[in-house]
Formats: sequence, C-alpha cells, structure tokens
Amino acid sequence: MKKEEENNDLDKSFYHNYGKFVIEFEHLVLSIKICIFSLITNKGLSEPEFLRVILADQTALPLKTKLQTLISIHFKENLERNKLLEKLFTHTEKVIERRNEIVHGVILNISNEKGFLFKDKTNKKGLNPIEQDVDSEMFRKHTEKIIETKILFEILNSYLNQDGAIFEHFFSKEKLDSLNINS
Repeated sequence: MKKEEENNDLDKSFYHNYGKFVIEFEHLVLSIKICIFSLITNKGLSEPEFLRVILADQTALPLKTKLQTLISIHFKENLERNKLLEKLFTHTEKVIERRNEIVHGVILNISNEKGFLFKDKTNKKGLNPIEQDVDSEMFRKHTEKIIETKILFEILNSYLNQDGAIFEHFFSKEKLDSLNINS
C-alpha cells in the first residue's frame, strides 16, 4: 500500500471518529428530550404532539436547563436526589460546551489522524481562543463520555418514579463523581 493510501485510511478513521462523536451527541440530546417528554406526559399532557412542537428546534443547553428545572420540581421533596442529579447536569453542561467548541471550531491540517482545532471564544476579560491538537483518539474518548452520559439519562428516564434504592444504585454520589470529560 502506498504511503498516500495509508494516510487516506488514517484520515478516514479521523473523520469516522469525528462523525461518531457528532452522532452520539445527538443521541444524548434525544435522551434529554425523552426525559422531558416522560416527565410532562406523566403529569397529564394528553396531546404529546404539543410537546414535540415545544421541544422542536431546541439546542442542547436549553433542553438540559429545561430538564434540570423539571427534575428539581419533580424531586422538590427530595433535596438529596436533586443534589445528586446536579452533578449529572453540571457534567452534561461541560459535555455540551466541549462539543460546541469542537463542532463550531475549525479543524485544520488533518493528516495521519491528527489535526489542529482553532476556535475563538470570548469572556469578560476578552478573547480566550482555543488552540489545540486533536486526534482520532480524542474523539473516541469524548464519544465514550457522551455515550456514558446518554445512558445515565436513559436510566433516569426509566427510574424517575421508582423507589429510592433503585435510583441510588444508578445515581450514587460515587457514580456521579466519576464523570469527567477531560479524562
């Protein structure tokens, strides 16, 4: 195999892992929407299509915030559960932020499964650009974190109205403390 063909195969792997990262993130967003849908339909919404209209065209961060608010209302009598779930929502916000940096940034000089990410960001102090090397493995690791987070929302949806012991099994302090998008 020629060196140029090898580089093309490596680049395909880079794009494959980048694509999987993007697709799995959208699955995470869908899991958040399903949790919102479940909470509201469980409270008596008889026309689910109305809720689909309300949730349509919403981006990840507003959906996360809506679900976080609904969860705090749902568990208003159980402050401990709210506190545990706060860690999940904080982690999810970091996942969303990182995804937005990558997807809305520019990746330059892609070759041999490596590239360079450039994204201008601002904060109160001025320009805070992101400039970093990226590679196929980084996308694979971020995708794993996204999938792990998505699974937690799927479990949350399944156990929203369950007994505390089942809830704490999946949402223990240790489990939620282990979430870390930078590892």
